Amino acid sequence: MDRIIGFHCLHLPVSNVEKSVDFFVKQLGFELVRGQEKGKYTNALIKIGNSPTIFLSPVMKVENALKFESVNQKEHAIFEIGTKDIDSLYKQLKEEGVRVTDRYDNPGCGKYFEVYDPDGHMFCVCQDWYNRFE
Repeated sequence: MDRIIGFHCLHLPVSNVEKSVDFFVKQLGFELVRGQEKGKYTNALIKIGNSPTIFLSPVMKVENALKFESVNQKEHAIFEIGTKDIDSLYKQLKEEGVRVTDRYDNPGCGKYFEVYDPDGHMFCVCQDWYNRFE
């Protein structure tokens, strides 16, 4: 019997679909698969590379942004997204006024920083030492 074989799609609650599409496409480089269509679709679909499609699903208010506090009281992102040149991306996002944390290295894992979308969802940006994204 086959069990789960992967993620089909992900749903991200957002308070403003258009603003979220702009952020993910313009700031982070996601592809817009399908935008909102008045009278037809209230959500929009984005994706990056061969990853699952992300549905940007409109809600009245984002009550709890996607992140958590671990037992060591450090805030963590639920998802990590990869880049080939973390230093250039970090500099570009800071210049564009995007909310990011300080850049840091995690020996044995990679180079990191966290980025926040317009609703406060936290995503960890990683360039790993083994260049898995090439």
